[in-house]
Amino acid sequence: MVNSVYRQWWLRIPTVPFPSRDIGSWAHHGMESGCHRRTTGCHRMDDRMSQEALTGDPVALARALIATPSVNPELEATGTGEAAIAERTAEWMRAWGLSVETSEVAAGRWNVVGRLAGEGAGPTLLLNGHLDTVGVAGMTVDPFGAELRDGRLWGRGSCDMKGGVAALLSAAARIAQKPTPGTLIVALTADEEYASLGMQALVGAGLGADAAVVCEPTSLAVMPAHKGFVWVEADFRGRAAHGSRPAKWAWTPSVTRAVTSLRWMH
Repeated sequence: MVNSVYRQWWLRIPTVPFPSRDIGSWAHHGMESGCHRRTTGCHRMDDRMSQEALTGDPVALARALIATPSVNPELEATGTGEAAIAERTAEWMRAWGLSVETSEVAAGRWNVVGRLAGEGAGPTLLLNGHLDTVGVAGMTVDPFGAELRDGRLWGRGSCDMKGGVAALLSAAARIAQKPTPGTLIVALTADEEYASLGMQALVGAGLGADAAVVCEPTSLAVMPAHKGFVWVEADFRGRAAHGSRPAKWAWTPSVTRAVTSLRWMH
């Protein structure tokens, strides 16, 4: 079912070329005109960068996202949260023709959901990414400079996961240019790096789809499953010992079998 949904959407994404650009001049212009203060979260994105992002160019989108601080305040006291970046991504999606809803799931923590209704009863595809990042302590480059150097984009979130958000936004901009048989949902969430408040809110609100693509960094490998966890409290009877010396204790195989059996309890 999932593969079928992917094929239906992939065949209908128009291959619209992006405007030509001088990447080197972008980097020079952006670094000269940008103002980034990690202590306050203040930033200024130049007009050219903003206009390039509106074209749907993935590089321009990634640069604009990086230039908008969204450090998770639960991880760093000076973190600004997702308010500014939520506003920016909502503006882009509205400009591309998507209907957009924003919701504050906690103080200063925002989700953005864009929808593009299809013309038929086709499947619903969800594109998902998170807007928050980890902190910037210890970085040796401007975390919000979005510098292009040697074919790479430098800045906080370039990998996890503003690059992925740029990719899915670029796909949404292309899909919006032509009619589609199904519905597209773009869900950008808050607080993935700490407690997943944003995704919990969407699940609680009943958000659903026939298939979903989460654009976390995977070195471009398709990951059809995701790890999870379960809390288990178990009591074992026997002689206590330390795990640093397993070879000394004859009961180790019994404990190994017991722990292995827990894998199937769920």
